[in-house]
Amino acid sequence: MSPLVGANRAFVKQGLKILERGGNTGLRALADVAGIGKIETVYHATFVLGPRLNAGGRVGDPWLAAKLLATDDRTEALELAERLHGLNDERKAVESAILEQASVEAQKQIDANPDTGIIIAAGEGWHPGVIGIVAGRLKDRFHLPAIVIGWGAGLGPVAKGSARSVRGVNIGDAISAAAKQGIILSGGGHAMAGGLSLEPDQLPVLRDWMDKHMADFREEREAAKELTIDALLATSQVTPELYDTLQTLGPFGQGAPEPVFALRDVEITHTRLIGESHLKITVEDAGSRVDALVWRCIGTPLGDALIQRGRVHLAGRLKDNEWNGRRTAQIEVIDAARA
Repeated sequence: MSPLVGANRAFVKQGLKILERGGNTGLRALADVAGIGKIETVYHATFVLGPRLNAGGRVGDPWLAAKLLATDDRTEALELAERLHGLNDERKAVESAILEQASVEAQKQIDANPDTGIIIAAGEGWHPGVIGIVAGRLKDRFHLPAIVIGWGAGLGPVAKGSARSVRGVNIGDAISAAAKQGIILSGGGHAMAGGLSLEPDQLPVLRDWMDKHMADFREEREAAKELTIDALLATSQVTPELYDTLQTLGPFGQGAPEPVFALRDVEITHTRLIGESHLKITVEDAGSRVDALVWRCIGTPLGDALIQRGRVHLAGRLKDNEWNGRRTAQIEVIDAARA
């Protein structure tokens, strides 16, 4: 969550060079188990290694990651890496189940009150190790601040909640204010994320209080839905060479976002389901074609629209793809509109 500017940017840029050397036995083993070669991008650190290191603390033994990072024994490192990789798969399954329940609850809230300013989903037995991830998914899906709360089933009588917010709505301040007024037991955070503790029977009061509090941020919520496009691309321009050029601007992350491109008026000629919730599409224009990936879109308005094919405008980021020795570039779709 730290902006990649100034000293932070220098640390990350140099740190990636050190990671790429593969000098840490544990991280090298984890990369091998995860199926990546060189560790060379922020994506590798944030979305491949990070979740696996965190998995022990979320659904298993938090000491596994510490042992992995400390060992110089390749055999031990591979064993620990495999265990963390397995726990990460377990974390994904737990997360998926809770996300499905939380999404249904969120949709009911929006159907009952289309003007709601926040989503609050709660369930007995929802694992505290994944509620933050689920809150982030709800925030991205519904473009609203989201709080996800779990308790019970061996997790303790006090409910734990995790929150994620949209740009312009300070969720940490909101949670702190609720705690000061005795609406919840404790809590706080920063602009984009926060945590809280409460008794399960405080949930209805928290919902009412947050609904009233978030009513003041209607303009900010609308502004957060805006997607800024950095440039237009023709399908013929989606190339590994352009991807390589863009990487010289990196590393990308908070405070230094990847460029967002638009492909204008392209035709979807092929769609394929990946796993249970992702979609791969092929788009064509002026005789050239491009593959595009759409993550976690099945069952959403975006996924429903793309499956119907037809001509669309796509917005997304350029990504590298290597398969069977052949290297191509593709688009990771953020949003779409009918052409």
